[in-house]
Amino acid sequence: MLLRICTTVILCLIASQLAEAQRSGESDQIGISVAYSPTSFKAWGTIQNTRQFYINAEFNHTSISLGRTEMQVGSGVILTGWIRFPSNGISGPKESRTGFGLAPLIIKVPFSQQRHTPFFTISAGMIMTNIHFPNHLGSRFNYLLDAGLGYHIQTSDNYALQVGYKIHHLSNGNQSLENPGIDSHMFFARFLFDI
Repeated sequence: MLLRICTTVILCLIASQLAEAQRSGESDQIGISVAYSPTSFKAWGTIQNTRQFYINAEFNHTSISLGRTEMQVGSGVILTGWIRFPSNGISGPKESRTGFGLAPLIIKVPFSQQRHTPFFTISAGMIMTNIHFPNHLGSRFNYLLDAGLGYHIQTSDNYALQVGYKIHHLSNGNQSLENPGIDSHMFFARFLFDI
């Protein structure tokens, strides 16, 4: 229920930002991204050998000047997420979870103002899975944090492609009896276009 309320609020904010951008003549960006993790490792989280896949819709709605750098701030909706992990946390039989969620904060900091440039990215969000993760002592509601580097390719005046790598963390923040967490190597591709 809380996730549905948050989703509705985010979508209303995005709609109001779109309307404001059209009135002011400013050009914001929307996009679709896919992210895939072929494996996970032991860091904060303890579950290893996990694969994940996400499809997100994103909206870059704010630019903040940091000297000569224009930092982009956006939000997103996780249209679908898929997590496949070993039930004992290391190897053996695998289980899967699917879900949807929100990424209310997505920050991208380009290294230059060139049409093609590397950038740093960081984001925070949440996912609601179809079944408690990793078992009945875990939670359906989990937090997502990631940070990484990418490369922005401006393919035309209105379209861009971004590709990159990030370290991705999933956990329930110790809100349940079990919180093993997952830390993953994640690769992403994002297609953006101006509105």
